[in-house]
Amino acid sequence: MTKLALFLGSVASVLLCCVSYAQDRGWASSIAWSPDGQTIAVGGGDGVRFFDNDFVEVGFVEVEHTVEHAPRLVKWNASGDLLVHSSFLSSIKVVDVSAKKVLLEIEVPESGLWTPVHWHPKENLIVGGTIQGTTHIWDATTGEELFMFDNPAEPSDLGHPVPLGFCWFANSKVAIVTSLAAFVVDITQNKILREYVGYFGYDWTSCNRNYQILSPDGWLIDLNTGRDSIIPGLGRNGQSIVDFFPLALAWSPAADLIVSNLNGCRIRVFEFDGWSGRLAAELSGGAYYIPSVGFHLGSIGWHPSGSRFAVVGEFGEVRVWDAKTYELMHQFDGFELHPNLLARLGDQDLPTVRSCPQ
Repeated sequence: MTKLALFLGSVASVLLCCVSYAQDRGWASSIAWSPDGQTIAVGGGDGVRFFDNDFVEVGFVEVEHTVEHAPRLVKWNASGDLLVHSSFLSSIKVVDVSAKKVLLEIEVPESGLWTPVHWHPKENLIVGGTIQGTTHIWDATTGEELFMFDNPAEPSDLGHPVPLGFCWFANSKVAIVTSLAAFVVDITQNKILREYVGYFGYDWTSCNRNYQILSPDGWLIDLNTGRDSIIPGLGRNGQSIVDFFPLALAWSPAADLIVSNLNGCRIRVFEFDGWSGRLAAELSGGAYYIPSVGFHLGSIGWHPSGSRFAVVGEFGEVRVWDAKTYELMHQFDGFELHPNLLARLGDQDLPTVRSCPQ
């Protein structure tokens, strides 16, 4: 037996104490509840799977792509009849939820690792970004491009100011959060209304319904007033471990709670009063983590009622917590380990697999 095989066997024996997974399901990277709260969509290595609230599978849309082209993010439209998913390196697909089939494929110009997507609050319009720093709006029923915004910031040593997320607050205004700045743009005039320069990182950024955005470091900006602050303990600013960073952030529907997933080890819940956050609970997200491989492997989904939230992480689990009692309601171990995780395990020594702090 090769050294690699022995190594992976050792790792598997460690992980299987806490994780089980089905070989017929690909890895999971994104989770989202339908607007009526009855269906859960999970995007991952082999497509998009649909579950009821007991995690009984009720549908599947297969994606015939390589790992790099598998769904990264899944988002429901306001009426719940369409779902969009973006990919790591390819197109955006619009799924007919009832028929469980791809309705439309939108080719993304200069696509790359950062292709976040977001729906219009009421209409079937999609906003998406590219690795070259451009933002586009498409008609989700025809695929027609309706708008394109070219980020005015010049590339720096940190790379292109790629879009990390969007907030679509009104018909004509979209907030575009990039790695180096945040913009509020009037899409009817293609005009920047407000600009906030700062380093937002290279991954998950969240926004709420009150025109507030939050970076993985806990930097909070009010897009109406320009006021900013830090929420201590949300992410890296509250950690003693250098490679301990958030895999995902998510506001509750009422914007009174924030959930942060830290390397799959800790799920932190903060009560939010409109401007500052207070740590309300710290939940166990897993037993092990791998430094620096968590990007794009964690996702948080809120039930539309705000009564519960779900977290999917790099070890193939989906966990659901009660948002009032913070009790674990459900644990579904139904997905394979992420291939990037296995690749990293194969390249490193066993000590790289670290135990989560207790």
